[in-house]
Amino acid sequence: MSEQVSTLAAALLRAENLQMALQHCRTIGMAMGILIERHKVTEDQAFDLLRDASNRTNVKLWKIADQLVRTRVLTADVRQAASRSPAFATSAHVEPRPALDGLRVCEVAPAGIAITHGG
Repeated sequence: MSEQVSTLAAALLRAENLQMALQHCRTIGMAMGILIERHKVTEDQAFDLLRDASNRTNVKLWKIADQLVRTRVLTADVRQAASRSPAFATSAHVEPRPALDGLRVCEVAPAGIAITHGG
């Protein structure tokens, strides 16, 4: 009986983890779509931007994606990290990629008021 309970608990945990992974995957895909549409970048460039911003800010990639999907803005620290991403560097073989100047950035003022820059 104890072994069955243990097996059931493990299966439930695995199902929960898979559900969470699926949700994160969808969120990341939506965030990539926002970047692709706004900045005319490729799918790979959009993912690289999110990944690089995640690495530079030490924030999980899915959390950056979730924030972008929910608010349609990037926080100042994520925007700064993204602007240094090699995903937006130019190459001799590729057309120059758009800069992040057009990204809206959201800063939180001391009173909790969101200040939005860009358009």
